[in-house]
Amino acid sequence: MEKLSTSVSAAALALSLHCGCTSLVVPEEIETLKVYESGEKPGHNQWPTAFLDNQGNLCVIFQNISGDLKQEPSYAYRERSGDYRISRIGMKYDPERRKFRQIWQTLGNEAYFCIMAPQAAPSGKNLGICSAEAFPKLKTEPGSVVIAETSDCGKTFTPLAAVSLPDTELCPNDIRFIGKDVYFTAYDGNGGVYLSVSGDEGRTWTRPFKFAESHDNMSFHEPSIAGLANGNILIVMRTHRMDIPKHNGINYHMLTLSPCGPGNWKVSGLQDTGFGFRGRPYLLRTRENILILACPGHFMAFSLNDGRTWESGTYDFHIPRVTILDKGERKPFDHNAETTLLELPDGRIYYSYFIGSDFPFPPPCDEYIGGTFFRLKRN
Repeated sequence: MEKLSTSVSAAALALSLHCGCTSLVVPEEIETLKVYESGEKPGHNQWPTAFLDNQGNLCVIFQNISGDLKQEPSYAYRERSGDYRISRIGMKYDPERRKFRQIWQTLGNEAYFCIMAPQAAPSGKNLGICSAEAFPKLKTEPGSVVIAETSDCGKTFTPLAAVSLPDTELCPNDIRFIGKDVYFTAYDGNGGVYLSVSGDEGRTWTRPFKFAESHDNMSFHEPSIAGLANGNILIVMRTHRMDIPKHNGINYHMLTLSPCGPGNWKVSGLQDTGFGFRGRPYLLRTRENILILACPGHFMAFSLNDGRTWESGTYDFHIPRVTILDKGERKPFDHNAETTLLELPDGRIYYSYFIGSDFPFPPPCDEYIGGTFFRLKRN
């Protein structure tokens, strides 16, 4: 909840931008905060998801692991979660004090990835998606994605629907309101990616449409979506090579979907973005029709023409480093991951992430949840 920097001009970021481009769009008026920092060192905070409640308040929820922690990857704790305390924590931004405050904390024994729709539904409820492990008493098909709603900023959820495909484990990745409909994307871990649509605020869904699958030594994961002004859907996917370990990848790829009847889509050709492998991507289209792609490692790309061309760069945003033990030495790291973007009512962009070290060496410790506010300036 510590304020780290305020009102930084675009010029102050010049040394952090490494793209060799004309910089038609640049972030400015930077303000970086620590949303939540673990009392234990090392800390383990994971999967932050930011959203606006029905009153336009900025909220962030995430999971915190506590216990006898060591500097190990967070997944090591998730795999033996019974040995540790897993909390879900909710934070709300106070614009007058310009800091986050904790509004709730709940204990559980399951580690699960919960993703919130950035905007509240017309009914005033907030929607989220997660795997079925989040609702152990709910009878679902194996590999289901559960869609749920909350009216208390994520403290409690009511399941609305479970979406599944035979013999397929769907991993939820993104959920958005685009126009009057709500969309979610998922992937199956074997290189296939899917899209499903609801016209009734998440109660019923189309059968998940498989819009890309493994081929030519590529497999696809973690698809993020944005609605374009022409009614199409742009999707950017994390892409892996199939002949090397999972966390070594190849460039992001993207495609567009054009609606052609309920649940049916025309799929464009697959395009290589030219961006190197950096982890889970996140897309946002602003009200000014600027596309922003955020990825781990402080990477951002901007497009003014629906993704046909991009400008990309690496930004520090004055994000502070954490000290992590690496090969016997204490070294500073500021790697960020689980990056997401949210456009606020005042036109600023909120950039959400956790801070730790890069995967796989040294282990990512997820020391704190961070957040950065900025505006976009067209040069």
